[in-house]
Amino acid sequence: MADNRAPGNKGGDDGWLIAAIIVTTVSVIVLWHVFRKAIVYVKFGLDWLQIQAIALCRMLFGGELGPRGRELNDYLTGIFTGVWDANEVAFSDLVKVSNEVGYQTRVVMFLAIVGLAAYVARNMQGAGFVRVFSMVGVPVSKRPKAGVVRQMLPVFLGGVKVPTSGPSFMAYQAQHWRVVTPSVDWDPDAPDAPPAARHPLEWMRHYKVPLKKANGFDEASRGAAEKAFAMQCGDNWQGFAKAPLYAQAILVMCILQAKSSSNDRKVVAFKEAVACAYTDDGFVDGEAVRKVMEPYLADEKMAAEVNKRSAKYAFVNTVLLANLDRARQKGGVLAPAEFLWLRKVDRHAWYALNSLGRKAHHTEASGCIAHWMAERACRAPIAEPYVAPAIDALEKYLTEQSVADLDEWYDNQNKDD
Repeated sequence: MADNRAPGNKGGDDGWLIAAIIVTTVSVIVLWHVFRKAIVYVKFGLDWLQIQAIALCRMLFGGELGPRGRELNDYLTGIFTGVWDANEVAFSDLVKVSNEVGYQTRVVMFLAIVGLAAYVARNMQGAGFVRVFSMVGVPVSKRPKAGVVRQMLPVFLGGVKVPTSGPSFMAYQAQHWRVVTPSVDWDPDAPDAPPAARHPLEWMRHYKVPLKKANGFDEASRGAAEKAFAMQCGDNWQGFAKAPLYAQAILVMCILQAKSSSNDRKVVAFKEAVACAYTDDGFVDGEAVRKVMEPYLADEKMAAEVNKRSAKYAFVNTVLLANLDRARQKGGVLAPAEFLWLRKVDRHAWYALNSLGRKAHHTEASGCIAHWMAERACRAPIAEPYVAPAIDALEKYLTEQSVADLDEWYDNQNKDD
C-alpha cells in the first residue's frame, strides 16, 4: 500500500533513530560500569580457553607458545588469580586483548570449523539438511533426471546420499499458502489432467470450426467461431442471488478485496476457505462450498453491492471480469493463482479471468474479453454477444500463419521430417 505521509517527512523516523542511539549508548555505559567484573570474567574466560587450545596444538607438534602468546596467557591467568583487578580493566583493553587472541587463534579456529563441517557432512543420518521435493510426490527417478548434477552432488557434499524421491512440493506449499490446495494432487501426466490453454488451431478443432482450402475462412467458419466465442461469455446475468455458486464466490472475493486489500486477513481467510472447500467437493458446487458461502449469500448488503457493480454487464463472465478489474484497482493484486480451483469448475470463466490484464489474450477467452470491452465502452449491458473482434483476430492469425486448411495443417504436423 502507498505511504500516506508527505514526501520528505522523515522527522519522526530520525527522532526515533537518535533516541535509540542515545538509549543504546547509555545502556552500554551503565552495564559496563555496573557489571564490569562479570563481563571481563566471561570475555577473558573465552580468550583464555582459546590460548590454551593454541598451547595444546603447539605442544602436540613439539612446540610452545611464542613470546606474545605467553604474555597474553600470563595476563589472562593473572586476572583470574587476582594478580590483576578485573574492575580496573578498561574497555579498550578488553577489546584489544580479545582482538589479539582472535588473531593468534585464527588458523586453529578455521581448521576446527572446517573439520567439524566435514565430520557433520559425513556422519549425519539420512539426508541431513537436504530436502528434496517432487512435483507430484512420486520418486524422482520416474521424472526427468538431472543426471550429471545429481551424480556430482555427493562428491561436493562429502559422500552424503542425495535422496531420489520426496513429498509433493505442492502439498508442502499448500501448508503455508492454502489457496494452492487444489494443486496438491496435480499430475500433468494423469489421464484426466485438464488440457493446457488451447492455441488457435487446437481451439478451432475442438469446437469444430471448419477451415478448408477450397472455401477459406468463409461464412460457415465465421458462424461456428461466433458460436464458440459467444459461449465464453457464460450465462445471462440475472443478479447475485441467481448466479452460479462459483461466480458468487469470485464476486464476494472481489468485493471484500476492493473494500480492504489483498493482505487483509479476512480476505485471505475467505480465499483459502473457498479453495479448500472446492477441493473437498471435487471441484463442483457442493456442500462444503455452500457452507463457506452461507454468511455471504444471506447478506443483503453483499448482494446489493454486487448487483450495483454488475448492472452494466449482461453475462456472468463479463460481470466477473468487471468486478475482478475493480478489485485489483482498489485492493491490489488478485492473481489467478488465488482461485486455481476455478479452472476445473468452469473453464470459460477461468480463462476469461486469467486473460484480464494481458496484452495478448487466450483464444479460449477472446470472445468474452471482446464483449466485456464493448460493454465497458458503452457503459451498458449488451444483450447479444459481441465477438466480432475475436473472429477478426482469429482470421488474421490464420492469414499470418499461412494456414488455409486445418486438416492439412495437422497432417503435416504428424508427418516425420
